[in-house]
Amino acid sequence: MTIPVTDDAAPADALVLAYTPDEVAHGIRVPVRQVDDAIRRGELKAIRVGRHRRITPAAVDEYLARLTGR
Repeated sequence: MTIPVTDDAAPADALVLAYTPDEVAHGIRVPVRQVDDAIRRGELKAIRVGRHRRITPAAVDEYLARLTGR
């Protein structure tokens, strides 16, 4: 899944290695709380970068596949 990144400084064709929980929530049109809860329950894999959580595109794909039963 490709989620549009809202960073005005990044070129449109920039490679995104990881998303913020806000970007994932916006991309799949759910509240950020739902993404945070999925991370907390272990349903959505996230990595820590310092104090911040990031989600890889592959983790988003796996999460959505599990939700849709694919």
